[in-house]
Amino acid sequence: MKLSNIEFELIWDSNHKLETLRKYILDNIEKRGEVLRWSINNIVNKNIEKDQKIITITAVIINK
Repeated sequence: MKLSNIEFELIWDSNHKLETLRKYILDNIEKRGEVLRWSINNIVNKNIEKDQKIITITAVIINK
């Protein structure tokens, strides 16, 4: 078992409501490995007209 620290960006738009944001983030992390811990480190407006934001995620994952 190996632990890895990853950081990546996701586009958060109006298709992903606040109520489903956690699942959206976890689904993206789980593509890389099993989630041990994660956090949102930054949120930046990308396109105000389309209500798009870029969120920066840091996570610790377990690689099997």
